[in-house]
Amino acid sequence: MEYVERIYRVITKDKTGKKKEIFIKKDLWGADGIAMNENEIIFWNAKTGKKHLSEGAKEFEKYSFPIFVKKWIISWIPGQKEPIVREV
Repeated sequence: MEYVERIYRVITKDKTGKKKEIFIKKDLWGADGIAMNENEIIFWNAKTGKKHLSEGAKEFEKYSFPIFVKKWIISWIPGQKEPIVREV
């Protein structure tokens, strides 16, 4: 398994002219990570709660994946021991 999130550091100035650092997180191919073995490749995106599941699915739709690649949305519900895994 490997994480595919990138964090970019942007240096800018605020309204007073003082230098300010901003960190921008970008998921590569809409995924937080990639897992693979000799049989399958899975791109996965983790979300907290159920209300952001469709956002993850829409992000995956922006990219052309080969048909053999699985795309999972992993939803962590507060208070539950196991996540909900949904293949899209």
